[in-house]
Amino acid sequence: MFINDFPVKNFFRISFLAILFFFCSPFLFSQCCSHSASVSSDRNLGTLAKHEFRFTLAYLHYTSGKYYSGNSVTSFQYISKSYYDFIGINLSYGLLRRLTTDIEAGYFLKKFQQFTFGSQLQAKGISDMTVLAKYNVYKDTAREYEIVVGAGAKIPTGQNNQWVNGVKLPTSLQSGTGSYSFVSSFFIYKGFVAKHLRFFLAGRFQANGTSDITGNLGAVIDQYNYGNVYSSSFYTSYSLGHRLTALLQIRGELRNKDVLRSIGIVNSSGFKKLFITPQWIYSIAEKWNLGVSGDYPLYQYVNGTQLSSSWAASFNLSRTLDLKKKHTPPHDSPL
Repeated sequence: MFINDFPVKNFFRISFLAILFFFCSPFLFSQCCSHSASVSSDRNLGTLAKHEFRFTLAYLHYTSGKYYSGNSVTSFQYISKSYYDFIGINLSYGLLRRLTTDIEAGYFLKKFQQFTFGSQLQAKGISDMTVLAKYNVYKDTAREYEIVVGAGAKIPTGQNNQWVNGVKLPTSLQSGTGSYSFVSSFFIYKGFVAKHLRFFLAGRFQANGTSDITGNLGAVIDQYNYGNVYSSSFYTSYSLGHRLTALLQIRGELRNKDVLRSIGIVNSSGFKKLFITPQWIYSIAEKWNLGVSGDYPLYQYVNGTQLSSSWAASFNLSRTLDLKKKHTPPHDSPL
């Protein structure tokens, strides 16, 4: 079969075409949306062996930058400072030999905005939850190839109608979207163990549904639809000894314009951004993995006038357990 003869050059061809598609499609152009805060890492992209269980705990700090119009800084001022702190958890379980299930959830410790006229707003709350099933289409352990596809849904467990002191919080401060979303993903991996080198290509698509906006009496007064989100990332990792691994990721994120039922398309929404993300992973006692990463925008294009992305930092701790092994009697057991 062709897939069994999958050459190295095809991996890079697919990588190039996928990135080119995401960055050059004319309709793929949103304001920065913290509802997509994630705890996923490279270790959460593939599948697990049957009965394996992995959990990842993470902390993320994200900051917004200056206002942009198109791809240029503008003199417009409204929000002078904006950031959020997020903790999350990702639970993965190998349900079958090729099938892994993922559950991702989290909590915004603080979402903060300070305005140029002196006042400020802040909020906190549970984020939306994502449930994903991933299927290993192809895996060649000897040649270190792996192709995984996934599909699932984002469930609106977060709040999208929070009020503080009689003031309705803007969508950027709400902890959830209030809508269901369809999520799909793909992951391609090629490793070169002898050279301590690995390459990854990952993509994700999220089709967002419509959420209700309610007034202070609880009645629905409008509806909001966040733009669909597309992302693609290409990264490489290099093992620096037995415990330490360095990774460098190039990631593109794109979102369509949002739609508010009462006015139509929200012109100052939708973006095209390119990020660079260096990461370090340290293995502790061959059981725990501690990860540290930074996130910085290389390029940003926004529709209308919006806050830009500034920088982000994250820390995560993960461990994989073989649950089947835990229940296997020792070889010298009389049972």
